[in-house]
Amino acid sequence: MVAALALLGFLAALSLLASAMPRPAAWPLALLLLGQGLWLAWRESQRPAAVVVFTATDEGLAPTLDGRPARLLRVNLRGPVAVMVLQCDSRRRVLTWCPPTLTPDVRRTLRLLKRPGIVSPSALPLVAG
Repeated sequence: MVAALALLGFLAALSLLASAMPRPAAWPLALLLLGQGLWLAWRESQRPAAVVVFTATDEGLAPTLDGRPARLLRVNLRGPVAVMVLQCDSRRRVLTWCPPTLTPDVRRTLRLLKRPGIVSPSALPLVAG
């Protein structure tokens, strides 16, 4: 993920230089785009990994995020990206995964969580990521 952000910044700078923009304006903007890509890559590399655990309760599933109780707001599986939106400590947290990096059990859990009302707590494995 970190390398992809740096690569996107580099490709954005190259595409700007390949465009019809006048060179005196293109070079400073290209350097800015390259710096932005490197900064985003550095920022993501410093972010701690989040751990999500689902525990079966009488009411259904109780997610925790980094050991704190959370509320599951939404799960989206679109193409190669899985997105989970949780609310924890009155803040929204958006977690994204590339499904090929997840184990089959976790991918199955995310697919089951996407369908509300169908999920049985005993059918779900533990999700950590």
